[in-house]
Amino acid sequence: MSGTLRIGLIGCGEIAIENAKAIQSAPNAAMTMVMDVNPAVAEDMARRYQLPFTTSADELLSRPDIDAVLVSVPHFLHAPLTLQAARYGKHVMVEKPMATTLADAEAMLTACREAGVKLSVVYCQRYLPYVQKARAIIQQGALGRLLGLTLIHYLDKPVSYWTGGRTGRVATDWRFSKEKGGGGILVFNLVHYLDLIQYITGLEATRAYSEYGIFNSPSTVETEDTISVSLRYRQPNEAGADQLIGNVTAASCVRGAVMAHQQLRIWGTEGQLIVGEPFQFYSLHRVDHYNPGEWHTLVDWEWGIERREYVQHFAQAVLCGEEPPVSPADSCSVQAIIEAIYASQESGHPIEIEAIRYAI
Repeated sequence: MSGTLRIGLIGCGEIAIENAKAIQSAPNAAMTMVMDVNPAVAEDMARRYQLPFTTSADELLSRPDIDAVLVSVPHFLHAPLTLQAARYGKHVMVEKPMATTLADAEAMLTACREAGVKLSVVYCQRYLPYVQKARAIIQQGALGRLLGLTLIHYLDKPVSYWTGGRTGRVATDWRFSKEKGGGGILVFNLVHYLDLIQYITGLEATRAYSEYGIFNSPSTVETEDTISVSLRYRQPNEAGADQLIGNVTAASCVRGAVMAHQQLRIWGTEGQLIVGEPFQFYSLHRVDHYNPGEWHTLVDWEWGIERREYVQHFAQAVLCGEEPPVSPADSCSVQAIIEAIYASQESGHPIEIEAIRYAI
């Protein structure tokens, strides 16, 4: 394989605009062809980059000048298109969430492993500079033993969002469907943070309890617009008591919150940090050149690089035989948390996540 990963873009809707930019800006990747079942949308994307287009996934996947695909389609199509790509021997990047069910996610992992191709979910927010900083601070031990975390996430999804997304690029009916979307604000938005919490802290979720509802969305919407979740976490592969409790609150019906407001606070025995805008931390230890026992606010981050960084690292993983930037095991872990959260609401009880993971 050459020093450039040749990528086919499957799906040319709203998020594909950003994914195409990321591919073309990564120094070790190039887009070869685009595909969408809507010929007008596919042609529009192809025209932007002077590339061939097709409405057939088989046609794109059968091309020898494509090494990998980036799947940017509605959630319910993630699994079938990933399985199809694996049969053709193509490496796969797939948009979040990994799938609409844990069973589908596990099937994707198995198919790609058996085909000898790499699979990674686009949890690109790992590459936000302040996320990398938070992870480094915790890995240095600057917060001591972790004790707790809270996450709040508020945004406003207008009526038009449910049938056209944020931009209205494509008229759709899948966002408000439980079967096609897999859920509401949990799988559309919070899923990034479920991944980030594990990535930043190194902890794994063990139990979930949730309450959610539909309080201020159009009558056609079948999925939650408000959710509150309590999660227990512990060190991976360690028996015994859980280490901390995390509390998550989110809503997509907060009028006036056109730009999402989110804040993740993590604290331990010797300090705390706030992942958000601004990024702040306090530690009893010196961190880099920052004095101990004081609050510090960090600004001037480089913005808009996370998708490019993700694609660049995935391309490097394929070209150099390394692990992908987000492992399929990590993504299945997030999918198990999602499934436990929904099962908790249905049962009215906390759900052990290991029981969910190993029941299939």
